[in-house]
Amino acid sequence: MSGKRPEVCILGTFHMRNNEALLSDRRQAEMVEVISKISTFKPTKIAVEMEVDQHELLNQKYKQFLSGNFRLELSEIYQIGFRAAFESELKAIHPIDWMGTPSASFGDIQKWLEEHQPALYNELFDDFTVPNLSDEKSLLDYYKELNESSWLDYLHSFYVNTARIGDFNHYVGIEWLSWWYKRNLIIFSNLSRLIQSNDKRILLIIGCSHNTIIQNFLDESGTCDVVDAMTLLEK
Repeated sequence: MSGKRPEVCILGTFHMRNNEALLSDRRQAEMVEVISKISTFKPTKIAVEMEVDQHELLNQKYKQFLSGNFRLELSEIYQIGFRAAFESELKAIHPIDWMGTPSASFGDIQKWLEEHQPALYNELFDDFTVPNLSDEKSLLDYYKELNESSWLDYLHSFYVNTARIGDFNHYVGIEWLSWWYKRNLIIFSNLSRLIQSNDKRILLIIGCSHNTIIQNFLDESGTCDVVDAMTLLEK
């Protein structure tokens, strides 16, 4: 491909549910700061981590929000997605997720690993830490942490290494990992359907564990240029 291509920016996020502190005046002001940064991308479409069959319900809520009749729920979809869509004067939000049902939960696989492969368990989990939103940290600084390339690469490698859980002809980790890859391939597939012309700029707001795998799919497909969210957050 040559010339201008559509652009996709993936904003890795955390899941906000149950974090009531985010409704404080301080955190709400910080939320506005994050939105002002990502809005410089000027998205023509915004996609979110919600299953596609929720499209009608999601956009009913968005229309209510636009008319001032919807109190933003404690979710990144609403707190970030709705506000960013409003800033960009968009008429709709696009849910692109798929869940299905994995044949085994990650928790079950982790328990199996701890019992049967303790050395691998220690390798994967001993130093595994997730950035947290402390009182001393601004929301913008937290989003910078979540979208930093070395953290995203480390997180992706953690998921890939779950393929090592099990033994010959007993691929315990792959029982979960195959679902994970299928989910992300479907997200990529749904995202690509939003790319209808070269002037599109699509902002995807999604849990940061999805960032690297979806970016890889986008890069390898050649369908678009991927814009690093850090270039927006650091402006």
